[in-house]
Formats: sequence, structure tokens, C-alpha cells
Amino acid sequence: TLEYTTRTPDLINSWEEFTPSTKPIQLLSGKKLYVRGKLTGDNSNTNYTTFTITGNISVSGNLNSLWNYENLEQSLYDFCGHALFYNCKGLINASGLSLGTYATTLANHCYSGMFAGCSSLTTAPELPATELAQSCYVDMFNGCNNLIEAPDLPATALTERCYLYMFANCRSLNYIKCLAINGINQNNSTTNWVNGVQTNSGTFVKHPNATDWTTDGGNGIPSNWTVIDNA
Repeated sequence: TLEYTTRTPDLINSWEEFTPSTKPIQLLSGKKLYVRGKLTGDNSNTNYTTFTITGNISVSGNLNSLWNYENLEQSLYDFCGHALFYNCKGLINASGLSLGTYATTLANHCYSGMFAGCSSLTTAPELPATELAQSCYVDMFNGCNNLIEAPDLPATALTERCYLYMFANCRSLNYIKCLAINGINQNNSTTNWVNGVQTNSGTFVKHPNATDWTTDGGNGIPSNWTVIDNA
């Protein structure tokens, strides 16, 4: 269930439910749309929410308010954010979007494809998770051609397909900080994760104990990038 309002959200009875008959919502420049929701747990790769957006916009706020606005500490569901902003080419800034401290432990496919195809995105949200799940970030930023810096990746142990195609075709990307030590390039954890990233220059910050990175350009560190240990 999703609800929305264009008014100050704490006003009584200002929320309306999104239904199949809800007409497209038009906003004047500088105006905001507020959205909140609740998940039933019946979510999968065939049952998920995608916003269709036109015009240049930014997104911000606590993302957990979409899963359960009455409990912002709700644990993540599998596929909860799958393809949430898929192909929203007018989405420019997501730096104000908080995935929250509750999300240090992820769920399967929870953010897969979330920003895939957002070709105008320049700034990404922080990714604070330290415990990953299967396929949690698959394709998350695939095709974000204007993304310059990747969000820091603090997890030290990688899981199956966790970073698969995560930054593929991010042609402007020139900075990645990834503190992985275990699971690098195992079980497709980093398969093609930087495939198509520019190789002229860039900086890769790694954990000083990480010894399994390669510079093959697609599955490891982009070729010709400067590699430094995290202080």
C-alpha cells in the first residue's frame, strides 16, 4: 500500500492512496511529493513498485518509510527496493536519500536495479550496510552515465552476486572505495561490476588486507586506475 500527498505531511487526512486509477501527479518547480507505504511481505521480482518520473528531480528522506512508515526500524524484505527508480532519466540527485542505520544488514535483491538506467544521476545515496545478502546490489547503478563517485562500500565480506553489474556502464565513474577482504570475485560477487567504466583515470581505495583484487577492468579494479590502501 502506498499513499501520497503534496501538502505538509503532518496535516490530518492529507494522505491519499495510490490506486490503479490515480492520475499522473504534476508538480510545479520547487514543489515536493511525499510518499509513504507499508509492505505486506509478498514481494518478489514479479511483484514490486517502480516510480515512473519525468522532469528533473531529486529524491530524499528515509527510504524505510516506504516499507513501513509506522516503524522506521523495520527489517528489509527481499526485493523491497527492486527497480524502484528504474530508468528515471530525469533523476539527478539521490544524496539526500537515507537508507538508514537499520539497513546495515540487507535482504536478498533488496536494492537490485534500484537506479538502473538513471542516466542523469550525479550523486548516489550512502550505502552503510556492513552485512550483505545475495544479489543485494545487482545492477543497482547500471547505466548511470553521469555518476562520478561511487558510494563507499564498507562491507568486508562479499556474498553471492552482491555486486554483480553494480556499476556497469557508469562511464563517468572515477572513484570507488571498497573495503572488501573476503569473497572478492567469488560466486559472481564482482562479476562485471565495473564493466564499461572509463579506464583513462580513476582512484580505487581498498582495504590494506585485500589481496584478491585484479585489474582486469571488468571483474575487479578498472585498468589504469590508481590503487591506494585505505588509511
